Amino acid sequence: MRVSVVVIAAYGIACFLAGSVLFKKAAGTLGVQRPNVITFVYYAFVAQFLLPAVLEATGLARGYFSSRAVFDDSAIKAFYATYGAFVLLPLLVIVLQRAMHIHPKKEGVMLFRRPWKTVTDGSDSIIILGLFIGGVAISIIFLGLVLLTNMPLIKALKAGVTGEELAIARHQWSWAEEKWVQYVRNIVGTWLAPMMALASFVYWLMHRSFARLALFLWLSVVACLFLLSSLAKGPIIFYFLLPTAYVYGLFRGGFRGKQLGLLSLAMVAAAVMLYFFTLRTSDLRAIISVLLERVFFGQYSGTVLTFDMFPRLSPFLGWSSFFVQGPWRLLGGEGIRYSVLLMQRYYPEGVVAERAGYMSTLFIAEGYACFGTVGILLSVFIVALWLTTFQWLWFRVRLQPLSIAFLALLTFWMISFIGDGLLVFLYPSGVLVLAFLMSLVIFCARGKLTFRLIRYKDSKVEM
Repeated sequence: MRVSVVVIAAYGIACFLAGSVLFKKAAGTLGVQRPNVITFVYYAFVAQFLLPAVLEATGLARGYFSSRAVFDDSAIKAFYATYGAFVLLPLLVIVLQRAMHIHPKKEGVMLFRRPWKTVTDGSDSIIILGLFIGGVAISIIFLGLVLLTNMPLIKALKAGVTGEELAIARHQWSWAEEKWVQYVRNIVGTWLAPMMALASFVYWLMHRSFARLALFLWLSVVACLFLLSSLAKGPIIFYFLLPTAYVYGLFRGGFRGKQLGLLSLAMVAAAVMLYFFTLRTSDLRAIISVLLERVFFGQYSGTVLTFDMFPRLSPFLGWSSFFVQGPWRLLGGEGIRYSVLLMQRYYPEGVVAERAGYMSTLFIAEGYACFGTVGILLSVFIVALWLTTFQWLWFRVRLQPLSIAFLALLTFWMISFIGDGLLVFLYPSGVLVLAFLMSLVIFCARGKLTFRLIRYKDSKVEM
């Protein structure tokens, strides 16, 4: 056992040091003063996956779900794959950066110094009006959901509702049979409403006025109601709080220690309040315990169980795991996601009681469940391609309210889905819909569909 611990420690330290060096080169900086999407991915990877991986592999701590693994070596296999991906991911990003002529260190600094422009080089009155009309529309849509569905948020406001009843209500809401509920919740609630709030925030930062502040506050309330409708904790943080803070940091030219401290407190307070409502308990120790389990093991336990289940308890899924949504169904494909299979096998009582849906995992888990080691390599390449392309967009797309809101929202979408699976990167329906709507607005405002890019040359940004 001592030899195993020594090997695990040596491998883990070597991968952590190598991965950190590569991540710094890929991001340009690991400092929190002027971070970019790859900087955020680094810290999320370390906190949510590297830390629990080594605790699980050495037996120092176990997550609630990972403790249900059948085979003792599953945590060790997941550990090796997780730390290996931590090195391979930034390495592939660096290779892709060279192909795309990205200079992350210099361009990362310039990102926080570039001027912000309006969409039409004018007052953007058409877009402001569009945000107002859109705000009326999404407000009516939210009221319609309140009246026509059993929204968990409304149920949580009622007295005498238990935590178990709320868990069942969340499951039924998330897996609603009515497809229109899913589409409205995902497209309008998760994407459109937060982006409109972020865009209005940018307009207010650029030109302070009471009318623009009122518009931002109104759209923010509507966006938060949508994001809280399922009582999920992550959306309000990843789709509103963090993007808004990042936009503000961009506007101010960087972050300060005091600002980061306040943001951290706001995130913790928001999470504690949400768990207070969903668990229906005032026991702060119990809330903190569940919060720590969710943050440090909830995203990773499914990864351990993936290496436990495939291929010893179930054969690799192949392409069938991808035939569950989107255009694949139009081709006649059928299948079931690995994350649902994990929940059915390792937490059947939760599935029967309608309290559980699927397990979150590191993105490599889905690749492994489908194709084994080859799937891990494929998944790392796909995510590296996303990160590099997205970093290129930040560095080259003109900073105006719509592009800033779109990119800020996608930054934290990407970070949150690092701990979800691979399918979200292969079929990002919300991203595609949002990109289409943004393009449509730009077309209506300018009278033509043009995207103004900047270019990197001779260590400076030229317009």
